[in-house]
Amino acid sequence: MIYDKNVLTEISAETEKKISSEFPYFSYAIGVLEKEYTDTVGGISTDGRKIYADPAYILSLAAKSGVSGTETAYMHILLHNVLLHTFRSDGSEEYDLAADICVFYLTDNMNLTFGEKGDIVKRKSVYRSINGKYGLINLQSAKSFAQGLSKAEFLAEKKLFTLCDHSPWKKKSGENGGESVPESGDDGAEEMWISIAVSASPAIGEEDADLKRAVGAIAESRSDYRRFLRKFIKMRERIKSSDEEFDYVFYTYGLTLYKNMPLVENLEYRQDVEVSDVIVAIDTSGSTQGEPVMRFLSEIYAMIKQAGETSERLRMRVIQCDDKIRSEEVIDGGFSFEKYMSGFGLSGGGGTDFRPVFDRATRLIKEGVKIRGLIYFTDGLGIFPKENPPYRSCFAIYGNADNVNVPYFSYKLKIPKETI
Repeated sequence: MIYDKNVLTEISAETEKKISSEFPYFSYAIGVLEKEYTDTVGGISTDGRKIYADPAYILSLAAKSGVSGTETAYMHILLHNVLLHTFRSDGSEEYDLAADICVFYLTDNMNLTFGEKGDIVKRKSVYRSINGKYGLINLQSAKSFAQGLSKAEFLAEKKLFTLCDHSPWKKKSGENGGESVPESGDDGAEEMWISIAVSASPAIGEEDADLKRAVGAIAESRSDYRRFLRKFIKMRERIKSSDEEFDYVFYTYGLTLYKNMPLVENLEYRQDVEVSDVIVAIDTSGSTQGEPVMRFLSEIYAMIKQAGETSERLRMRVIQCDDKIRSEEVIDGGFSFEKYMSGFGLSGGGGTDFRPVFDRATRLIKEGVKIRGLIYFTDGLGIFPKENPPYRSCFAIYGNADNVNVPYFSYKLKIPKETI
C-alpha cells in the first residue's frame, strides 16, 4: 500500500501531544516508544521498544475519530507495556484476552472510549460480571473469566476486546520453548517500563483510582520482589589460591633476601565447580494455588539460571509442604525444569507448618549439600521456625503481607497478586 509518511508522522505527533497533555505522567513513556509503520501487523502492536502500526489502520482511525481514536490505540499499547503484559505473556489466547480486558477497563474508565456505543455497553457488562464474581478486575481475575467461557463466548469476547495484535508477545514468550519469560532480555525493556511505572505511580490522581492501583502494583513490585530476589540468589565469587601456578622457589628466595617480602605472590582464580541448591518451598495449604505458583517457579528458575552462569553451578530444589513435606524435586538444567513444569501439580492442602522445610534443609547440609538460600512462597499463615538456620531465608508473601510477622532471621517480601 502506498501512503504519505508525512501524514502518519503528523498524526503520531498530534497523538503524543494529546496524551502528554492529558496524562503528563505518561509523556516520557509515549515519547520513548519508537514508531514503525508496517502492513505486517494486524492493526497495532508492540514489543516493548516500538509501536508497530499498519498505516491503513492508523489512517482509518484518524479519519473516523480524529486524534481521539489514535490516542486510545496508543494508550492501549502504552498500558500493555507499563503493566508488563508485553513481557510476561504465556502465549495463550486466554492471557491475551485477559490483558485486553484489563486495558479496556482502564481506558473506558479514563473516557478513552473505543468502538460503537453498543460495544461499550457490552464491555461494561463484562466488567460487572468479573467484579461480581472475583471482586476485582486484574490479570488473574480476567484470565479466570476467560478460561470459563465456552468457545463461542470466547470468540465473541475476543472480537469485542481486540484492539492490539499480540504476535510480537508470543514470539518473545516462545523463545524458551513456550515457557513464560520473566526477564526482558539484554535490551532491558522490562526494567525500563518498571522504572516508568515507579515514576508515574505517585502522579496519577485519585480520579483514576483503578489506573493508580494497577500501575502502583507494578511500581511496588520493583523494590519488594524481583530485584531483591535476584540479589538474594546472586552468587558471591569464591577466590582461592592456584597451587599449580605457584612458584615456591621465587617465593622463598624473596623471603630470604628481603625478609618478609616475597618476590612472587601466588596467583588467584575463581572457583566455579561447586554446586549449590536454592530451595524454593511452596505452601500448598492456602491461597497460593495453581497458576501463581507456576509463574513464581518460572521466574525463580530464570533468576537461578542467570546467576548460575557467573560462578557456582546452581540447582533449584522445589519442596511442597503444608503441615508436612509432600514432595521434593531437584531441578538441574532447562530440560529438567520443563519436564517438571509439564507435569506440575500441588500436593497436600492441610494446615500450614513452615518448620518441616527448614528441618529438611538443615538435614541436607549435614548430608553435604550446599544451600545457597531458602525462598518460601506462602500466604504467611502458618507456624514459623524459631531457630536461626545456617543459611539465608526469606518468606515471599503472596497477597496481603501487612499483618504477617516473619522470624527475625528471615526476610519478608510482599508479592502483590497483580504482579504474577
